[in-house]
Amino acid sequence: MGTPLVMIVLAVLLLRSVRNITQRRVVPKDDAPPIAIIKGSDLQCIDSRLTLMLFLQLIIAITTRVPYAVQLVYINITQSWPKSPLRIAIENVLIELIHLLSYTFFASSFYVSFIANRDFRRKFKNFFRKLLIILHRREIN
Repeated sequence: MGTPLVMIVLAVLLLRSVRNITQRRVVPKDDAPPIAIIKGSDLQCIDSRLTLMLFLQLIIAITTRVPYAVQLVYINITQSWPKSPLRIAIENVLIELIHLLSYTFFASSFYVSFIANRDFRRKFKNFFRKLLIILHRREIN
């Protein structure tokens, strides 16, 4: 249950930091060389993408970690109860399904990046296009 709470706190701090950066204006000194300054619209686009990524990751964290926490509470409460072999088998299957669900949190960052980040998708497509070209050339030779 601590994972979603930590993610919420870190997401709020990260968004606050990004928004402070987008509101800040850099003014170079007269004798300083010109600095590449990112336009405000680009920063707002980055901010909205980051917000979407954090929101998606937070939803995934909550949906994958809350069942695990509930399962731990359930095990502790029903630990001393008499259980039939069928009930034990059903509980074990559900426990394994919950563990499998909790593992998806760790694999989800790729999918969140793929869904929310246009540049990531573009690089991913280019990588596979180049890979297909290389494989096609090997088949011809």
